[in-house]
Amino acid sequence: MSLKAVLCMLWLGVNPSQAADANCTAARTKWINIMENPCLANGTACAATCMPTMSEALERCAGKSYNDTDGPKQFEGIGEAAVAIVFADKPCKGLIENKARTLVTSSCKSAFAFFSLAAVLGHACNTAAGGPSNSSCDPKCQEAITAVFSNCKDGDYYTDTSSDKFNSASGALAMKLLGPGACSYSAGAGKGTNSVDVAIASRVTCLTLLLTTMAAVVSL
Repeated sequence: MSLKAVLCMLWLGVNPSQAADANCTAARTKWINIMENPCLANGTACAATCMPTMSEALERCAGKSYNDTDGPKQFEGIGEAAVAIVFADKPCKGLIENKARTLVTSSCKSAFAFFSLAAVLGHACNTAAGGPSNSSCDPKCQEAITAVFSNCKDGDYYTDTSSDKFNSASGALAMKLLGPGACSYSAGAGKGTNSVDVAIASRVTCLTLLLTTMAAVVSL
C-alpha cells in the first residue's frame, strides 16, 4: 500500500470516542476479521454466516465504541460495511450493500458515508460494461445521491471532523467526479454561510484511493 493511501487511511479514521464495549469489540472482530471473514461464497450463494454475523455486530455496536489497536473508536456501521465489501466474496457484496443502505438516517454523515460506499464499491452505481449505471443512472444509485442533498445542507458536518462542512456547490462537483455521469447531482437551496468546501473533493478522492488500493491488494 502506498504512503499516500496509508495517510488517507489515517485521515479517514474514526475519532476515538467513549470507552470500548467488550461485546461490541467481540462482535466486530468476528465480522470484520480478514483471516476468518464469514462473508465467503458457498458455491454461487453467500455463506449463511455472513448476514447474521453482520447483523449481530450492528446490533451490539449501535452507539458504542470498539477496542482497536490504537484505542477505542466509535463504531460506524456504513464504514465497516465498506471494508467488508472489499474483502467479501462476490455473492455477499450486494447483500452487505443493501444492509448498509438501511443504515442511512436523516443525518448528513450517514447519507454522505453511504454515497461514498455506493459510488466506489456499490453495484447500482457500477458504470462498467454491463453495470446498472453504464448508460443510465440506476434508481438505487440515484437514491443514494439524492439522500445526500436531502439530508446535507450548507454548513452541516458530513464527517466527525470539525473542518468537514458540506457545501452544495462543491459537493455536487466532487460527487459527480466519483459517481456515474448519467445521474443527477442537483443541489437544492441550502442554509448556512460556510465557504466552498474543497475538503469534500479531497476527502472523496482520498476515500477512492484507499478503497481501490485495498481492492487491488485483495485481488492479488
